[in-house]
Amino acid sequence: MTFDEYQNECLRTASMGLGPEIEMAVRALGLVGEVAEFRDACLNGSADAEVKEAGDVLWYAGALAAAFSVGGADLGIGELAEVPFCGGASFNAYCDTLMMDAAKLAELVKKQIGHKKPANRETVIRLLENVVRGLALGSIPNLDRIAKENVAKLKARYPNGWSTATASKKADSDEPAPTPIPIPHTRHGAVEAETPGHFPAGSMHFDNTDGEWKPGPV
Repeated sequence: MTFDEYQNECLRTASMGLGPEIEMAVRALGLVGEVAEFRDACLNGSADAEVKEAGDVLWYAGALAAAFSVGGADLGIGELAEVPFCGGASFNAYCDTLMMDAAKLAELVKKQIGHKKPANRETVIRLLENVVRGLALGSIPNLDRIAKENVAKLKARYPNGWSTATASKKADSDEPAPTPIPIPHTRHGAVEAETPGHFPAGSMHFDNTDGEWKPGPV
């Protein structure tokens, strides 16, 4: 499988209906989180866990690359099976570099979206290439298995494309259902003082009974 073929598979479940800027931010944040989970799997998990987490990293890298209109030719990556094994390097040092590169990408996305400062394309390409090539680490000899297993997992989980309900349930996981965390309403940059049962006019509050956001009473 080529990087471009894999990237097309990523895009089948990449659109969340949130708009391009929010989805770019989600992909950048997801990449950082999955790199951390990949590192944990390499240190404490099985080879299968390592491949699974590497697949999640590869998905976010491919999806984020697409958000920047970056493809395999830009990264110098064709067939994923031909990405060389990175064995021999200091494992901790290599994982730390991988995490730093993912964090730098998130910083570029933050500045592009929040500060309206366009990311440098050459820097984005270099960092994405580092992340993708950095996955050929530990017990994984190439990225082809990672990509194919990740595609199979996502097709099983999302047969008809992205679904928020399916993502929340994570039907193929044993993880417990997440508990929603309410976000305090803010006005003019400050958190409004609230008393039980009363919320400022025009505000929104999280109803723990219904599990929904509702407007506060006047």
